[in-house]
Amino acid sequence: MSYFLFGVVRLAGLTEGELDEFGWRMVGAGSELRLFVLVGPNVTQPPVRDILRELDQLGGDDLPFMLTTSPLRDTSHELISPYQVAGGDLRVVRDSLGRVGTWLERVSELQGVRGIQLFTSEGYDTSFAESESSPAGLAEQVMERLEGTCDLPSLRIHVTLPGQAGTEVARQDPV
Repeated sequence: MSYFLFGVVRLAGLTEGELDEFGWRMVGAGSELRLFVLVGPNVTQPPVRDILRELDQLGGDDLPFMLTTSPLRDTSHELISPYQVAGGDLRVVRDSLGRVGTWLERVSELQGVRGIQLFTSEGYDTSFAESESSPAGLAEQVMERLEGTCDLPSLRIHVTLPGQAGTEVARQDPV
């Protein structure tokens, strides 16, 4: 089964031109960190689209995204799969999650961001454990769940934005 790292950025009513610029900035921030960012209608992986649709995360001012390690990849396996790690050394995953946290921090600073939700999933698994994390704390939080079990559970992480720590900014849907 494949691992996916994806999410939704909640935006505050951007114009079409502003949305295009926002997308370019998301992709640019990822490129600087060697993350490939699929945005909006370019997120075509059936498990990701189906999960987002099932959780009512598509449409309106929601901008879906998915992260991979390369334009030639269609999963996030190389970023977050514990099975990519030889000999139980999880530093590769910790480094990847650190880059994702930096990317989330950069995206959260863009104009118009109201909230960000990040999901980890193995295939079509939708039994998400709910959590909240700052971009800087992402790697540590996910690694706590991963270390010891070498299993990455499906997570739905509400990313706290600067100035919004401890407040719920993302839409809550029953899962």
